[in-house]
Amino acid sequence: MKNDELNKKVGINLKKARKEVGLTQVDLAKRMNMSPMMISRYEVGLNSIPYKRIERIAQILGKPVSYFFDGKVEKREYKLAESIVTQAPKDMLAFSLGKNANKQEAIKEAIQQMKNWYKKHNMQKSTKKSFTDWWEGK
Repeated sequence: MKNDELNKKVGINLKKARKEVGLTQVDLAKRMNMSPMMISRYEVGLNSIPYKRIERIAQILGKPVSYFFDGKVEKREYKLAESIVTQAPKDMLAFSLGKNANKQEAIKEAIQQMKNWYKKHNMQKSTKKSFTDWWEGK
């Protein structure tokens, strides 16, 4: 199975499980201490979900990890297929906006929103980076 197909399968099952327990993307994001935008990207299959994060999501949603893979993918197989997101958050945002978006304005607005979120959730402690270094992917 190709990585894109696997990401989509996992994303579809994530969305289904989240809705079954009555959580919004914002609710799940808060419990995961991450942005709702990332939950959305996972659900549509734009990003691979790190296995440790799938384990935590499964715990929150009360599902076995195998649920997200239709019971057909082992941890070892997923870790091999899993792609590591190497882009900085600002680059992922620009990519997600598409070619015709006013990227500079969107990035300017996102910087302020993400800076507030980063501080509110004390992300410097978990990332071990300043907001600027995290945002720039340093």
